[in-house]
Amino acid sequence: MYLAKYKLNNNIEVEQEILKIDILDNKKNMEVYNFCLKEIFRIDKTLYENIAFRVSIVDGKIEILLFLTSTNVGLHLDRIKEHIFNNFTLEMIEVTIPTDRMTFDKIINLNFTSTNRLYNSSYTISSKQIGIDFTVGNFVETMVDIAIKRKWNFVYQFQLKPYDKFEKKELERYAKKYILQLEDEVYIPEKLSVKLNSIANNIRDKDFFMDEVFSFEKETKEFYEMLLFDEFALELSTYGFEDLPLESDDLAEDILNTGLSSCFIDDISKVSQVFSSISQESLEEFLFEDLKGEIQKYSENYISKSYDIFISYSTVNTKEAEKVCIELEGIEFKCWYAPRDILPSQAYPEQIIKGIKESKYFILLHSKDSTVSKYVLREVTKALSLNKIIIPILLDKVELSENMEFILETCQWIDASESGINIKIDELKELLSKLE
Repeated sequence: MYLAKYKLNNNIEVEQEILKIDILDNKKNMEVYNFCLKEIFRIDKTLYENIAFRVSIVDGKIEILLFLTSTNVGLHLDRIKEHIFNNFTLEMIEVTIPTDRMTFDKIINLNFTSTNRLYNSSYTISSKQIGIDFTVGNFVETMVDIAIKRKWNFVYQFQLKPYDKFEKKELERYAKKYILQLEDEVYIPEKLSVKLNSIANNIRDKDFFMDEVFSFEKETKEFYEMLLFDEFALELSTYGFEDLPLESDDLAEDILNTGLSSCFIDDISKVSQVFSSISQESLEEFLFEDLKGEIQKYSENYISKSYDIFISYSTVNTKEAEKVCIELEGIEFKCWYAPRDILPSQAYPEQIIKGIKESKYFILLHSKDSTVSKYVLREVTKALSLNKIIIPILLDKVELSENMEFILETCQWIDASESGINIKIDELKELLSKLE
């Protein structure tokens, strides 16, 4: 086993060991991913200075990398390796623990063109630093699934630095004092103030400081940023923030390629630590569901056929959109579905407009998520201007925004808010048959 050695910014010297898992059987993707994540949960994290978990999609295959960093490296990787082989066969996975520097460096380095970190304390109000406990870890399933299906290269990595009891008490005192100072100096919307105080009052229940890093290739950057923006808008736009807190810099690449928390490779303010904390319970929301169904790949004859239906949806509702696409293509309605119908080399906005123009019907999956997606509103507006037949499907009970109410007030709705989309598929098929 090769151990990398680092000298941290507090002059503590640590050693790092890594374990790489290549999933050879795509049917086992979610199962192996969840198994490895649960192994991270089981580790006694007080023994480690830093723990990192990476999932990469390279040429349509999942790779998982575990980093363990400590002043006294234990035998956890050997135990994890043993657990893996007790549950999976050599035909399903390949496990690598590097034994030399060259292998170690080859495993951890990624040559993607765009690396970003989610930096929660990059928000400011009147030049004062504000933070929110926002994470997209439980949304990564969607990004990973798309990358596998499209064979796009993509990586998501999080680093955990466990807090000790003293740090938690210190940070709680600091957070409360800082928020009082903020409220004296700048105007903070009431909803945001409640959110900040809720975080400050629960620091003792949060177990780790966390960094999140993404990396993807230039051709897919626009699409992935759209996914992240939708998730951000859903979670945080209600607090008055408008910009996605992603930063692309040298620190992002350092975090990705060392597997170390930014606490160890940069000066981190207490605000950052307070608002980038995460609990064990929240970490467990990162587990993937076993995805069902497969979007078909077009045959040569089918490609030449014009589109029948454009499906508009928030990326948060990807599973419902895929269900609609699979069911309608099963009865010979060809659907325009992002991201399948956009090639990595094509401009995303241009292809959306083209897809709407070429489609006869426009199906809108309306939900609390789509109401905050600027992309969905643009698509609906364009469909209306082109006199497309718009069929909204209500996924949950949510009031229409003023813009959406004006656009859709004359449309006939399909209400799936109580029964779920699966029950209403037949009603949608019947409606389309009548329109034909």
